[in-house]
Parts: sequence; C-alpha cells; structure tokens
Amino acid sequence: MLSTWRDDEKNRDCCKWKGIQCDHQTGHVTILRLRGSDTQYLSGSVNITSLFPLQNIQHLDLSNNYFIGSHIPELMSSLTNLRYLNLFCSFFGGSIPTQLGSLTHLLSLDLSHNY
Repeated sequence: MLSTWRDDEKNRDCCKWKGIQCDHQTGHVTILRLRGSDTQYLSGSVNITSLFPLQNIQHLDLSNNYFIGSHIPELMSSLTNLRYLNLFCSFFGGSIPTQLGSLTHLLSLDLSHNY
C-alpha cells in the first residue's frame, strides 16, 4: 500500500493513493486506512504529530498492526473531526487515554484485542 505513496510528478495527488480518500470539493484528506494484513503491517510507535496537518480527517483505521509496547497516543484527541477510529488488534498497551473523551464527533471507536 505505501508503495503508492510517492511524491513524484505522476503520483503527486495523495487523494489517488491507496488507503486515502479525500473530500471531492475541498481536496482535504478525510479517510486514512493504514490497516495491516498478515504479511504487511506497521510496527513500532505511532508518531501522531505527523497526522496533525490532516485536521479534516474523519476516519482513521490503524487496525491489525504491530504497535507492541506502544500506548494509544494521547494527542490522538487533537484530531477533533474524527468520527471513526479503528485500533482493533494493533497491540497497543496501557490505559485508554481519557483525552479520547474529548472527541465529541466520534461515532465508532474500536479498541478491542489490544492489551
């Protein structure tokens, strides 16, 4: 999936990249799907600050990844337009940050199968 994310002349429009959907009128990224699979997944820690420019994001899917030893980032609450947050089976540990309660537009939150 990430192999489609290139900043060259042919692939400059990120709205055409796999896992990304944009608002057709504004061009803002509204959906970011970084769902893992059996053979491809993200690992390590999540640098949520890299998502700060995506203030219009409404749907974030980080499910089925391998963030073992990482905690759910408290700063995720700064993505105030989130409606759907899927962290299913991503191996996050620790407590659920209370800051997620400030996501007032959230309609769906899946934290299952973490530890």
